[in-house]
Amino acid sequence: MILEGSDNRVDKNHFVRNADGMAVAGDRNVIKGNHVTDAFRCGDECGNAISIEGGTNNLVTGNLIKRTFLGITLNASPVC
Repeated sequence: MILEGSDNRVDKNHFVRNADGMAVAGDRNVIKGNHVTDAFRCGDECGNAISIEGGTNNLVTGNLIKRTFLGITLNASPVC
């Protein structure tokens, strides 16, 4: 799942056997209570359970992650 936006809530979802669980970009998003399993590696870009691609004040809490190449990744955006 790719989420690009602000003030969203993603909770109580199941992501199974995907290249990535979810990628999030934006501000003030809440990622809570999701299950991500079996996110497989397919090169340098895949295998993240939850990837925060930028933004501020995002909350990631209470997620269950199993059998993924990477767990939670944070990619900071440069501040100008």
